[in-house]
Amino acid sequence: MAGNDVAIIVPVFREVGNIRKLVAGLHANLPDIDWEVVFVDDDSDDGTFEEIENLARCDARVRGLLRVHERGLSSAAIAGLLSAKADYLVVMDGDGQHDPAIIPKLLAPLRHAKADITSAARDFSAIANHTLSQRRRTLSLWANRAASLAIGRKLVDPMTGFFAIRSDAFRTIVRDLSDAGFKLLMDILIRSPALRHQEVLFEFKPRETGQSKLDLANAWQFASYLAAHFSGRLVPARFISFLAVGTIGLAVHFSLLYPALALGISFAGAQTIAAVTTTCWNFWLNNLLTFRDRRLTGWKIIPGVLAYLLATSIGIVGNVAVASKIHQDYAAVVSLSALAGITIDTVWKFVVANTLIWRRK
Repeated sequence: MAGNDVAIIVPVFREVGNIRKLVAGLHANLPDIDWEVVFVDDDSDDGTFEEIENLARCDARVRGLLRVHERGLSSAAIAGLLSAKADYLVVMDGDGQHDPAIIPKLLAPLRHAKADITSAARDFSAIANHTLSQRRRTLSLWANRAASLAIGRKLVDPMTGFFAIRSDAFRTIVRDLSDAGFKLLMDILIRSPALRHQEVLFEFKPRETGQSKLDLANAWQFASYLAAHFSGRLVPARFISFLAVGTIGLAVHFSLLYPALALGISFAGAQTIAAVTTTCWNFWLNNLLTFRDRRLTGWKIIPGVLAYLLATSIGIVGNVAVASKIHQDYAAVVSLSALAGITIDTVWKFVVANTLIWRRK
């Protein structure tokens, strides 16, 4: 297909009921624009990609991109953006909350060389309660404040997922973007402060069908990303998430260690029981949070956790050996001995997790 003037990238997941509505809205609102829409589907199980393919057969403006081994809103948008041949690129959600009528307003500053990137900002004061719950409204406001602080200037809505960018500008900065970014616009603005940016207010509509992309895992990912940014990018967001999961695992570890010691089990035995159990717990949390974009699902979880236990057994042995040695030779308190072993174990587990268990496909 020859290059279009505008490519509209729409990451989707389980949104079979929204595809035709969005395409109809694009046709109705962009009559004088040469456009294509690229739906990037993270292997939905509700027939979303089949619906995209059916529509593409009768509408040359529709194209589908299927991802079967990766998950994540930002990485899906980046994959779609890189596949486009248009001069101007637009990213929007496919759930009906982003109005296609705003697209010409986003494109105007780019066409007139007044901006390199534009974004559709939600006016939270005007959003009805049935459109956005008070909880979501509060979370969004706090997230926007934190994002503005990270970007270095106050913006109305740096967390929006609806924006447009010149293709040449995007290609100059794409290699600097984080693969763990929760909101692509925020990542672009943080890493490319020289880009000229304008906001356009728009009305945030109620969701039509599909499921919300905002959940605990997204919030965790956002917090990890901000922590990595404020660390001066010395520590990757994924490692910060891994450490946070490990910190939670400490509670599990000690809740098992002390009762085992109280039952008369030797320190080495108690430490082994606690370390193996905590490893399984951390595997589950890391699969859900840290490596969400590469997570194992279905039956793959069973061989995954077994492989993780086998591969990390070296770390567990080191954990127990170091902790036992310190406890025996230096008469250290139980908690300090255990922590010394856990430190050795954690670094090894992250290497195993990132390169073997949840490796990028």
